[in-house]
Amino acid sequence: MEEDILRRLEMYKSSRQILIDKQTNYRWSKKELEVGSSSYGIYQEQELHFTIRIRELEWVLNLIK
Repeated sequence: MEEDILRRLEMYKSSRQILIDKQTNYRWSKKELEVGSSSYGIYQEQELHFTIRIRELEWVLNLIK
């Protein structure tokens, strides 16, 4: 069970890093600079989603150790 949790934890961390990289390398258009970007907001929401899941899995791992 612990191996499955660790595998999923690594998958979530990898997915979150991809989103972080997308935010870092995001190219803003002039319009987006003025009014904001829904795409960038979606990346931030998804990153938060993965961060929450990562913390939950780390919490579970600490419980079973």
